[in-house]
Amino acid sequence: MIEPACLTWRGGQPYSTTFEDIYHAADAVEEVKRVFLNPANLQEKLNQAAVRQTTLHIGELGFE
Repeated sequence: MIEPACLTWRGGQPYSTTFEDIYHAADAVEEVKRVFLNPANLQEKLNQAAVRQTTLHIGELGFE
């Protein structure tokens, strides 16, 4: 059974009272770059795939 999130609003953003954290940063695009794209070194991998003329496959694992 999926439990509903326990949240409140802080500064116009949803805030998890369970995890004491915001759901997303106000700078959403920069957050995606900072948290996901840059650490994965995705731009370099895309460039390498283009040079080799191969396909880059990206997978995502969800967790609970």
